[in-house]
This record gives sequence, C-alpha cells and structure tokens, in this order.
Amino acid sequence: MTIQLSIFLSLVLYMPQLLVISISLQIPLFQINCWPP
Repeated sequence: MTIQLSIFLSLVLYMPQLLVISISLQIPLFQINCWPP
C-alpha cells in the first residue's frame, strides 16, 4: 500500500468522526453564545 493511498483511506475513515466532533463542539458554544449572561 502506498503512503498516499493510506493517507486517503485514513482521511475517508476519520472525516465523519471529525465532522461529528466539530459539530458536537460547536453546538455547546453556540448555545452559550445565545444564552444571556
């Protein structure tokens, strides 16, 4: 397996997890910013 192929496969495998993590991190920040202090 070439290095580029392994990098591509790892990106394809981990990209949904990164999206879910980023969304789950943005939701609490968004709620905190929307709530009055």
